[in-house]
Amino acid sequence: MSLIAYDQILRGRCRSAVGSEAYDMLNVALVLRQAFKLAVIVGVLFSVLACSASSDLGCGCAGTSDCLGLCLCDGEMLETCEDSCSERLPSPLVVPVSVFDQRLTEELLVQINVSREKGGCCNELCFDSVPVLVENEKLRNAALSHAVDMVERSYISHNSPEGIDPVTRIRRTGYQSCSAGENIAAGEENPVIVLSDFLASYEHCLNVLESRYREIGIAVARDMDNEPYWVLAFGGQ
Repeated sequence: MSLIAYDQILRGRCRSAVGSEAYDMLNVALVLRQAFKLAVIVGVLFSVLACSASSDLGCGCAGTSDCLGLCLCDGEMLETCEDSCSERLPSPLVVPVSVFDQRLTEELLVQINVSREKGGCCNELCFDSVPVLVENEKLRNAALSHAVDMVERSYISHNSPEGIDPVTRIRRTGYQSCSAGENIAAGEENPVIVLSDFLASYEHCLNVLESRYREIGIAVARDMDNEPYWVLAFGGQ
């Protein structure tokens, strides 16, 4: 069994002063753990610090400089955004989701919410009970498109080969929030074990127990060997 870790940390603040670069990412952390078989877990936390959900702070579409992401997040029509940005949004890769895999995603959400209601610790940082997550269709679309893309093009990363990162992917669905994050896992089918591995990894655990997250989208796609690729997209205050 091998263990590989990579961390990249960027810390910043959300400042409400007009004219400042107000919406930096709080924490960008990427950890890749490769264990027996194809048990690969990758996690990242993108978040805007101290922004409430109120739209007057303007952080609902923060975290990306992508023209399409910002335009669609602002509620413009796709054709308008494509013309304005001189770029076409790639057609989504569509695959049927089996009843079995749908049940797996539902079970993972149940287990996540049990953990959030109980509270817990990510290493030495402990959390009290936090609100449960509710499913969001836009977040699920972001998660599913990335899961399918990773399977179709045989990679596992938060960034697509073209450099599309999790926040940009979420913004391109039109989803607005002051916090956004993503966890990825591949190779393990049991939702209980998937969550256990997330909670055992500091960065992934933060995403699972973060109080600012109030919504989630969970998706599973399978490769030619029937190995599951999980993507969890988080959003909230």
